[in-house]
Amino acid sequence: MPHGMIADGSGRLPALEEVCPACSGDGQISSRRVGNTIHSGGSCNDCYGRGTKATQEGQRLLAFIRRHGT
Repeated sequence: MPHGMIADGSGRLPALEEVCPACSGDGQISSRRVGNTIHSGGSCNDCYGRGTKATQEGQRLLAFIRRHGT
C-alpha cells in the first residue's frame, strides 16, 4: 500500500521523499530468481518497508535535524 508523501515538491517545499523505485511504493518485494539462487520476498531492503525514500533534499534536512535536534 503506497504511503502518502509529506512533501512531494508540488508546493513551496522541495520534494523531501519519493516513491521507492525498488518496490514501486509497496514496501514489499516479491520472490525472484537470480541465476541458481532464489531470493525470498518480504520487506524492501531499499526503503525498509516504508515505500518511500528520502530525496537528496530530504537527506539534507534529516542531517540538519540530527545535528541540531534535541
